[in-house]
Amino acid sequence: MMAWTRTAGAVGLLVLGACSFESSSSTTDTAGLGGTESDTEETTGPDGTSTTGSTASGSTPTSDPSDPSDPSDPSDPSDPTTDPTTDPTTDPTTDTDTTDPTTDTDPSGGDAASVDLDGNDFGTVDYQSTPTRTFTLTNVGETPTQNLAVVPSALFDVDSDDCPGSLEPGESCTVVLSYDADTLGPFSGELLVGYDNADGLQELSRALTVEVVGETGNLISDPGFEGCTPGTMPSGWQVFAGPDWSCENWKGLPPHAGTLYLSGPASNLDEFDVGTFIDLTPYEHAISTGSMSFELRGQARSWDPDNDFYRLRIRYRNAGGVVQTQHNPGLSSSANWALQSDERTLPNDVSEARIDFYCQKSGGDFCDAYLDTLSLVGTYNP
Repeated sequence: MMAWTRTAGAVGLLVLGACSFESSSSTTDTAGLGGTESDTEETTGPDGTSTTGSTASGSTPTSDPSDPSDPSDPSDPSDPTTDPTTDPTTDPTTDTDTTDPTTDTDPSGGDAASVDLDGNDFGTVDYQSTPTRTFTLTNVGETPTQNLAVVPSALFDVDSDDCPGSLEPGESCTVVLSYDADTLGPFSGELLVGYDNADGLQELSRALTVEVVGETGNLISDPGFEGCTPGTMPSGWQVFAGPDWSCENWKGLPPHAGTLYLSGPASNLDEFDVGTFIDLTPYEHAISTGSMSFELRGQARSWDPDNDFYRLRIRYRNAGGVVQTQHNPGLSSSANWALQSDERTLPNDVSEARIDFYCQKSGGDFCDAYLDTLSLVGTYNP
């Protein structure tokens, strides 16, 4: 009964008072006296004596300290006098989040995957070779990589690639790149590596450079005129002045090498000029660096030292046919084969060479000038 009364609080006490009031033997109405209205209650004590009590209307009733609804009870959570800032469970300034936002959130734990790339650049390589270089990729992080891919620039080819899509921590793999050195000069590109880790897509790159050095080989298609039919003009040659020249082997005039040489025809004309054009556009890249040279070599002679003159000339021209540099020597005469040569570094806009062989007659019936063992070789080796 006490437990219920404490739980019911004031409600229980008011019910009990009403019952006592209704069972009293007398009631006094003081409203007609013009004073404060009050209720008088007579109760019987345990010894049989009567006691009378009154309650003034509008007065503050005495609070029951056991009443949980008492607003002065600090244990009542609805007490408006309670300072919510003193309650650690409701203090908004209290940080209850134990997760540090700066902490790596990689669900697998440890540092995010990180790839290290090691390998030597191509550097200087020989012309017409196919060098290879090996590059090693190592996961130096503490979690696996995902979607690992290796992509070189278009100039370079992947010869082999044993890298898996997922590279475990501490694991390495290799990629072998090759380069087809079929063009002289310097070239550059890059090796790009991409992969995913806990932080998203990652990329790293390695610059790739290659310097292709070497010689072109002889750019004259038939340097000794051995592929020519005797008595005909050699293939690829043309007449700039005078009648056609031809491949010959006159009695009493042996070739410098082989069985034939280029000779003028029987004629009383004073000069002849024949020649050929050499396309240098395959070497424009190396020429554009200003570090590529070309050497012209040829064997020439007259019939005898005082009979007719010759000149081997080369002119280097741009795409518009304008001469950029040339070797234009004076006239020569000799009774034996004599070396004619010129070597020079070309300007950066040369795309063609014009070679011509000239004869000037000084007497007799023939313009006696002969050409053999011709060559034109380019060299790039800065």
